[in-house]
Amino acid sequence: MDTISITELGERTREAQLALGIRQDSVWHSYLNVIEPIIKRHLERGINEYDYDIVSAFLHEQEKRMNIGKISRYTYQNYRRGANRLTEMHEKGLLEITCPDRPSKFVLNDYYEQLIVDFLTDRNWHTNTREDVKWTTRKFFFWLLQHGFEDFVNVGAKEIQGFIVHL
Repeated sequence: MDTISITELGERTREAQLALGIRQDSVWHSYLNVIEPIIKRHLERGINEYDYDIVSAFLHEQEKRMNIGKISRYTYQNYRRGANRLTEMHEKGLLEITCPDRPSKFVLNDYYEQLIVDFLTDRNWHTNTREDVKWTTRKFFFWLLQHGFEDFVNVGAKEIQGFIVHL
Protein backbone atom coordinates (compact mmCIF):
# COMPACT_ATOMS: atom_id res chain seq x y z
CA MET A 1 0.00 0.00 0.00
CA ASP A 2 1.14 3.57 -0.66
CA THR A 3 2.56 5.40 2.30
CA ILE A 4 -0.21 7.39 3.96
CA SER A 5 -0.48 9.12 7.30
CA ILE A 6 -1.78 7.20 10.29
CA THR A 7 -4.69 9.66 10.42
CA GLU A 8 -5.62 8.95 6.80
CA LEU A 9 -5.23 5.21 7.43
CA GLY A 10 -7.70 5.50 10.32
CA GLU A 11 -10.18 7.34 8.11
CA ARG A 12 -9.84 4.78 5.32
CA THR A 13 -10.35 1.95 7.80
CA ARG A 14 -13.51 3.59 9.10
CA GLU A 15 -14.83 4.16 5.57
CA ALA A 16 -14.01 0.57 4.54
CA GLN A 17 -15.93 -0.80 7.52
CA LEU A 18 -18.97 1.28 6.58
CA ALA A 19 -18.67 0.10 2.96
CA LEU A 20 -18.71 -3.52 4.18
CA GLY A 21 -22.05 -2.88 5.84
CA ILE A 22 -20.86 -2.87 9.44
CA ARG A 23 -23.33 -0.91 11.54
CA GLN A 24 -22.46 2.77 11.77
CA ASP A 25 -22.57 2.82 15.58
CA SER A 26 -20.18 -0.16 15.71
CA VAL A 27 -17.80 1.54 13.31
CA TRP A 28 -17.80 4.78 15.29
CA HIS A 29 -17.38 2.90 18.58
CA SER A 30 -14.34 1.13 17.14
CA TYR A 31 -12.96 4.36 15.71
CA LEU A 32 -13.34 6.36 18.93
CA ASN A 33 -12.21 3.64 21.34
CA VAL A 34 -9.52 1.86 19.34
CA ILE A 35 -8.36 3.59 16.18
CA GLU A 36 -8.33 7.15 17.52
CA PRO A 37 -6.25 6.22 20.62
CA ILE A 38 -3.80 4.35 18.38
CA ILE A 39 -3.52 7.40 16.11
CA LYS A 40 -2.97 9.60 19.18
CA ARG A 41 -0.14 7.32 20.40
CA HIS A 42 1.55 7.56 17.02
CA LEU A 43 1.32 11.35 16.93
CA GLU A 44 2.48 11.73 20.56
CA ARG A 45 5.64 9.85 19.57
CA GLY A 46 6.13 12.00 16.47
CA ILE A 47 5.35 9.07 14.16
CA ASN A 48 3.05 9.95 11.27
CA GLU A 49 2.88 6.52 9.60
CA TYR A 50 1.58 3.17 10.82
CA ASP A 51 3.92 1.51 13.31
CA TYR A 52 3.30 -2.12 14.24
CA ASP A 53 5.12 -1.76 17.59
CA ILE A 54 2.78 1.02 18.72
CA VAL A 55 -0.30 -1.03 17.82
CA SER A 56 1.15 -4.09 19.50
CA ALA A 57 1.94 -2.11 22.68
CA PHE A 58 -1.62 -0.74 22.71
CA LEU A 59 -3.05 -4.26 22.52
CA HIS A 60 -0.64 -5.49 25.17
CA GLU A 61 -1.84 -2.74 27.53
CA GLN A 62 -5.46 -3.68 26.87
CA GLU A 63 -4.69 -7.34 27.55
CA LYS A 64 -3.12 -6.39 30.89
CA ARG A 65 -6.25 -4.37 31.74
CA MET A 66 -8.37 -7.42 30.93
CA ASN A 67 -6.20 -9.71 33.05
CA ILE A 68 -6.59 -7.52 36.13
CA GLY A 69 -10.34 -7.10 35.59
CA LYS A 70 -10.46 -3.48 34.43
CA ILE A 71 -12.09 -4.45 31.13
CA SER A 72 -14.04 -7.52 30.06
CA ARG A 73 -12.82 -10.15 27.63
CA TYR A 74 -15.49 -8.93 25.21
CA THR A 75 -14.11 -5.38 25.36
CA TYR A 76 -10.58 -6.67 24.85
CA GLN A 77 -11.71 -8.64 21.80
CA ASN A 78 -13.25 -5.45 20.39
CA TYR A 79 -9.93 -3.65 20.89
CA ARG A 80 -8.10 -6.47 19.16
CA ARG A 81 -10.60 -6.58 16.28
CA GLY A 82 -10.29 -2.82 15.70
CA ALA A 83 -6.49 -2.95 15.78
CA ASN A 84 -6.48 -5.94 13.42
CA ARG A 85 -8.68 -4.04 10.96
CA LEU A 86 -6.32 -1.05 11.05
CA THR A 87 -3.39 -3.42 10.46
CA GLU A 88 -5.18 -5.20 7.61
CA MET A 89 -5.97 -1.86 5.96
CA HIS A 90 -2.31 -0.88 6.28
CA GLU A 91 -1.02 -4.18 4.85
CA LYS A 92 -3.59 -4.83 2.11
CA GLY A 93 -5.22 -1.48 1.42
CA LEU A 94 -8.64 -3.05 1.94
CA LEU A 95 -10.70 -4.95 4.48
CA GLU A 96 -12.11 -8.42 4.04
CA ILE A 97 -14.31 -9.36 6.95
CA THR A 98 -14.45 -13.12 7.05
CA CYS A 99 -14.98 -15.75 9.67
CA PRO A 100 -12.30 -18.34 10.19
CA ASP A 101 -13.27 -21.65 8.64
CA ARG A 102 -13.80 -24.10 11.48
CA PRO A 103 -15.14 -27.62 11.40
CA SER A 104 -18.88 -27.69 11.89
CA LYS A 105 -20.41 -29.34 14.90
CA PHE A 106 -23.26 -30.37 12.58
CA VAL A 107 -21.85 -33.54 11.02
CA LEU A 108 -23.86 -34.54 7.93
CA ASN A 109 -24.07 -37.47 5.57
CA ASP A 110 -22.76 -37.26 1.99
CA TYR A 111 -26.26 -36.58 0.61
CA TYR A 112 -26.75 -33.39 2.63
CA GLU A 113 -23.11 -32.29 2.18
CA GLN A 114 -23.56 -32.49 -1.60
CA LEU A 115 -26.83 -30.54 -1.41
CA ILE A 116 -25.03 -27.70 0.35
CA VAL A 117 -22.17 -27.70 -2.17
CA ASP A 118 -24.60 -27.69 -5.12
CA PHE A 119 -26.74 -24.96 -3.60
CA LEU A 120 -23.82 -22.68 -2.79
CA THR A 121 -22.19 -23.26 -6.18
CA ASP A 122 -25.30 -22.04 -7.99
CA ARG A 123 -25.32 -18.69 -6.18
CA ASN A 124 -23.04 -15.67 -6.22
CA TRP A 125 -23.20 -14.37 -2.65
CA HIS A 126 -20.98 -12.24 -0.49
CA THR A 127 -18.66 -14.40 1.65
CA ASN A 128 -20.48 -13.59 4.89
CA THR A 129 -23.89 -14.37 3.39
CA ARG A 130 -22.54 -17.63 1.98
CA GLU A 131 -21.29 -18.65 5.45
CA ASP A 132 -24.63 -17.73 7.05
CA VAL A 133 -26.53 -19.83 4.51
CA LYS A 134 -24.11 -22.72 4.98
CA TRP A 135 -24.49 -22.63 8.76
CA THR A 136 -28.30 -22.43 8.61
CA THR A 137 -28.68 -25.27 6.12
CA ARG A 138 -26.23 -27.44 8.06
CA LYS A 139 -28.24 -26.88 11.22
CA PHE A 140 -31.49 -27.81 9.45
CA PHE A 141 -30.01 -30.90 7.78
CA PHE A 142 -28.45 -32.02 11.07
CA TRP A 143 -31.86 -31.70 12.74
CA LEU A 144 -33.38 -33.81 9.95
CA LEU A 145 -30.74 -36.51 10.48
CA GLN A 146 -31.44 -36.53 14.21
CA HIS A 147 -35.10 -37.18 13.38
CA GLY A 148 -34.34 -40.05 11.00
CA PHE A 149 -34.46 -38.28 7.62
CA GLU A 150 -31.43 -39.46 5.62
CA ASP A 151 -32.67 -37.50 2.57
CA PHE A 152 -35.54 -35.23 1.49
CA VAL A 153 -37.81 -38.01 0.22
CA ASN A 154 -40.27 -37.86 3.15
CA VAL A 155 -39.64 -34.30 4.36
CA GLY A 156 -42.72 -32.11 4.26
CA ALA A 157 -44.32 -29.09 5.88
CA LYS A 158 -44.72 -30.93 9.20
CA GLU A 159 -40.96 -31.50 9.46
CA ILE A 160 -40.11 -27.93 8.49
CA GLN A 161 -42.56 -26.67 11.13
CA GLY A 162 -40.97 -29.00 13.66
CA PHE A 163 -37.55 -27.53 12.92
CA ILE A 164 -38.86 -23.98 13.29
CA VAL A 165 -40.44 -24.84 16.64
CA HIS A 166 -37.11 -26.44 17.65
CA LEU A 167 -35.32 -23.12 17.10
